[in-house]
Amino acid sequence: MKFQRYRPFKDPVSASNENAKAAALEGLLNQSGGNGFFAGSGTHHRQPNPGRPWIWARITSNEQEGSDYRWTYVFEEVFKREAGFVAWITKDGGIEGQAYNLAEALNVGAPTYYGNGVRSDDLGEDDELLPVPDGSIVQLWRHLVEDGAEEWWFSFSNALSVVCPEEEEPPP
Repeated sequence: MKFQRYRPFKDPVSASNENAKAAALEGLLNQSGGNGFFAGSGTHHRQPNPGRPWIWARITSNEQEGSDYRWTYVFEEVFKREAGFVAWITKDGGIEGQAYNLAEALNVGAPTYYGNGVRSDDLGEDDELLPVPDGSIVQLWRHLVEDGAEEWWFSFSNALSVVCPEEEEPPP
């Protein structure tokens, strides 16, 4: 059996029965909600010119959308030049654009669960949820929505700015 890239399932039918193979693939594609992506698989079957399903990127700026603690992030594609935590280099001619943080998806209405699992009603009056910091390296996943628009998504827990009451000593 030949290795087939991005194939998220084992071949349930014999190689000589191409029609049955196509029907099995069609059934799996229909389970994907019609957009061609299988949840969690990183697959991109049936996408027009799918390109790469994910890239490494650096967050360069953000803009808050309303008051629900959601941001639209601007990114630039990066690559690694050497091992370790350093040497993330902006890719010449790389992808640039806007992205959204999946961890912020529930940040609407009350009570809100922020990306790090904290509820809005657990925060003090002066506490604040912060956007993903500029300069952060994230793994972006490409997603095509039903109307054909392309979006980039990542998941990164937001930081909290918490003000400690004066009568309490902060932990060491």
